[in-house]
Amino acid sequence: MGVKNSKTTKTKGNRGYGLSYALSALRANPFRAISLALTLSLGISLFASTMVWGDTGIYVSIYQYLDDNAYQIKVDYEPGNPEALKMAESYMDQNQFVEDAYRVNSTVGLVWGTGLPDSTEYDINDPVYSDGIKDCRVVFVDNEFLNKTAMEYTIEGSLELGQGEIIVSRLFITYVEQVFDVTLQIDDTIDVELLTGSATILPATLDMLGRMSLTNLRIVGIFDLPTYGTILERALLKFENGRPNWNNTNFPYDVMGIRDSILIRTDSIPAGSLSESGFFSETMLVRVAAGALAVSSPQNVAANIFELTVRTEELYDITWEGHDKVWELQGVVNSYLATLDLSVLALPVILLALFFSVFAADTFMAPRYVEVGIIRSKGASYSQVSSVFLWESAVIAALSVALGILFSVLFAPLIPSTTNFMTFDWDTYFFYLSN
Repeated sequence: MGVKNSKTTKTKGNRGYGLSYALSALRANPFRAISLALTLSLGISLFASTMVWGDTGIYVSIYQYLDDNAYQIKVDYEPGNPEALKMAESYMDQNQFVEDAYRVNSTVGLVWGTGLPDSTEYDINDPVYSDGIKDCRVVFVDNEFLNKTAMEYTIEGSLELGQGEIIVSRLFITYVEQVFDVTLQIDDTIDVELLTGSATILPATLDMLGRMSLTNLRIVGIFDLPTYGTILERALLKFENGRPNWNNTNFPYDVMGIRDSILIRTDSIPAGSLSESGFFSETMLVRVAAGALAVSSPQNVAANIFELTVRTEELYDITWEGHDKVWELQGVVNSYLATLDLSVLALPVILLALFFSVFAADTFMAPRYVEVGIIRSKGASYSQVSSVFLWESAVIAALSVALGILFSVLFAPLIPSTTNFMTFDWDTYFFYLSN
């Protein structure tokens, strides 16, 4: 009689069993899953926060400074060589550290001076208010320039110019009231007599000064500059020691700077109308490029800018200002770099979080040996039991990474906004968070 051999067939079971059971277990014990995910995410977020701040902080620091300072460098040409400014502009525009270079023209304007006879003599240094003449600086700009410098003004009305529109300074309105006893407001109109000719010999009659009439100019905005000493103000500088506006007093007034000015569109007069030997020389404003400076060595922000300006000065007959603004920018970057050293203080906490994660995982697994036995008694294979825990680990790990990224975004701004132990500057925090 023959012996019949029996074969045992092993089945792998349902491959979806592990995922199905893992999800059921997570729903049945959400506290266990969430607490472990939070513990893991803490370690991830502490590490990622320092990485996030280390990677993006330099950009935010530079952009923050540039948001408060439209231009950092002022460039002027030496007398008699106006072409040098154009060549310097072309050279600097090609440099990676320059975002924008803008040439500003301006001249003298006489308010309601259209009725003055050609024989009227004018000298910018005289106390002309006593003669019923209100002079001011007329600055030719475009709307792109106004948008870039908007942060430097406090504005009433509009900071956008159309044809036949002007924006005037608050001090200009005060001086007009002193001379004409008229308080100008938005939507009022004035006439301005531009003096576009050569001003090498003064006093001179208006016909010799290249008078040009602009009439019915509507005021659409009134501005003031809350901060003194900006590059914009230095480019459109007032009389250094002031000027007596009245014959009966030697008191010096701040005149002819941007605080005593009218802003008007560049295309309000034909191109080339202003004399190169006029009352004010053309000047150039330079805005540095945050992206290029951040990519290059942060410690060398000032060195890179100085190298550019000194090289431009050597190549062309120009002078420049803005050393203090460049060092100010470097100081902002250095303050950021100093905060990176503090990130090493998070290392013990990161290690503690990782150790605690291992401890928590072991603690949560201890009571599950009984659960494993129950699953096996119901016919689950070893591979199915293993897949249950693998799927649980994968889901918790994914949740931990997601929470870690979220927490790192929330925690990273705390690094630069810390003012003391557990004390934060929340304005600074929300600024960095929004950026």
